[in-house]
Amino acid sequence: MKKTYCTRNNGDCSTCNLVNYGLDCANNPLPQTSHKVVSKFDRAMAAYTGFKGGQTIAHVQKLVGKELADRLTGHDLGLVMSAVDRAFHEGKASAGAEMIDSNCVWVNGLDKAIEWNEVGAEYKRVDIIETLHSGATCKVNKAIKIKDGKLVLKWSGEPENEKEAD
Repeated sequence: MKKTYCTRNNGDCSTCNLVNYGLDCANNPLPQTSHKVVSKFDRAMAAYTGFKGGQTIAHVQKLVGKELADRLTGHDLGLVMSAVDRAFHEGKASAGAEMIDSNCVWVNGLDKAIEWNEVGAEYKRVDIIETLHSGATCKVNKAIKIKDGKLVLKWSGEPENEKEAD
């Protein structure tokens, strides 16, 4: 039922960003309902059409930015996140190549993957604190490169056929 003082979204509180704070548009607390309260993040994820891996979601949210995310409804945030994800993938596809992992690139024009080893590189293990999309933090142990090596192309996976890359 639309309240007489409603100023947003034609009285549809479920699409108003104020509900994320448990308030209506006159800053009155919303009544508790018998159904499960859906968070802004849940509404955003319901509208989001991109890959839903944790690191991807965290990165897309970082690109959207906190200021914009705070101003949008959950549904609208999901739509913006989807647009960011599509732009990333379309840009990546237009490059003609894709980094598969740290030692392999897929080249569309060749329809092949080019792999290499980095010989002589040195790494050090360090503990870092990462922030998750929920805002929680966790301690992660990662390898950090401290010395570059030489790139050596892999040919058919046979060591005797390896050639040094420039």
